Amino acid sequence: MKYIKTKLPTHSEKIAFNADSLRSAVEIAVQNNIVLTCADLRRAKLQQAALRGICLECANLDGAHLDAAELGDANLRGATLRRARLPLASATTSDFTDASLRKANLRRSSLHHAVFTGADLRGAQLQGADLRYCDLRSADLRGANLKDADLRGADLREANLKGARNIPNTINY
Repeated sequence: MKYIKTKLPTHSEKIAFNADSLRSAVEIAVQNNIVLTCADLRRAKLQQAALRGICLECANLDGAHLDAAELGDANLRGATLRRARLPLASATTSDFTDASLRKANLRRSSLHHAVFTGADLRGAQLQGADLRYCDLRSADLRGANLKDADLRGADLREANLKGARNIPNTINY
């Protein structure tokens, strides 16, 4: 049986979650406004989880499965989501400032008005993603796949798009 440890800021001790009950525990944390700062949620199975408004600042979500999860208004500042799966996820108006989403799968995700300032999106799969009005200033998008991504109104000042694939010709950077 696998346990995932997380430190809740309101307690000084570590709390262990059975991986089978992790989804319920995380959703209960959201409902009770519990902050999961620096939580270790590597490879967590959170498909279609209701996580609106969750605080996962600096959390480790490497390899997590968040397919079709509801992450609107979430705080993921400084979080690591390397190789995380977020296809069809909804993370509108969420904050990914300085987060690492390297090689993350964000295909067809709804991310409009999200903040990715300084985020590492190298090699990210962004095909068909809704990135309208996103703040992508200083984001690293090297090698990202932007096929059919909607970047209307996105702020790409100082973003690194070197080697990015399928850049829409309608954007200015």
